[in-house]
This record gives sequence, structure tokens and C-alpha cells, in this order.
Amino acid sequence: MLVEAVRTAVNIRFQTDSRPLYLFTDRGRGFYEPSTSLITPEYAAAVNTHKFKTMMGDCASSQPGNLADILLHETAVAWIRVQLKNTRPLDDWKETRDEYADRLRKAAAHINEHYDVAGLNNELVDRLREVVHRYGDRLSK
Repeated sequence: MLVEAVRTAVNIRFQTDSRPLYLFTDRGRGFYEPSTSLITPEYAAAVNTHKFKTMMGDCASSQPGNLADILLHETAVAWIRVQLKNTRPLDDWKETRDEYADRLRKAAAHINEHYDVAGLNNELVDRLREVVHRYGDRLSK
């Protein structure tokens, strides 16, 4: 379903023949097998069905396992985690689904107001350059 959604988004965003062909994902479960770093059959089939290629091919063993410094969604997820932690009710086990959804919406509003979300979308190339400059060392972000 994820690869299908990406294909749909790419088709909408890129109306010309110069659509991106490659998917760059982490080595997480669902994409690659944890013990072998081989692509999962389901991910391989979805990539093939939707006419993509994976950046790492069928084996991601040469890709570092932890790419949180450069994968932009990891920064956004960290922002959300902090907001949810800071607003967690004292009796959090009593929180209803609706209350949690409301808290999540408020966290998103706070993030949109206080963080450079739009700027984050444009940081990938700069982050990659910084990782190269640091010879692979962790980024300070």
C-alpha cells in the first residue's frame, strides 16, 4: 500500500516523463530482512508492480542501519515524540482514543507553529553534504 501511495503521489507531482524512478528507504522491517539485509519479497513485488527501483537494489547490507540524522521523517517523528511526552496525562492509561487524537492534533499545531517544517523538506542534500564533511560522524540536529 505504501509503494502504491508513493506511485500515486509521484504521478500527481511529476506530470512529465522525468519522474523519479528510485525509492530510498531505511533497512526497517517490511523493506529488508533484519538478519540478511535482503529485500523482503513483498517490498520487491510492490516496487516491481509500481515500476520503481530501490536505491540499494535487492541487498541493503552496505547501507548503515541507523540513518536518523539524514532521514527527514526521523526529525519530524522526534518532534512529535517530544510533544506527546510533554503533554502526556498523569493517568495516561485512561486517555481515550479521541483524547489522544486531540493531543496529537495539538502537537502537530505546535510543531507547525514553532519549527521550520517547510525548511525541513529541503534539508536532505545539505544533511548529506554535512555527513560527508564529518566523515560519517553524527549530525548535531
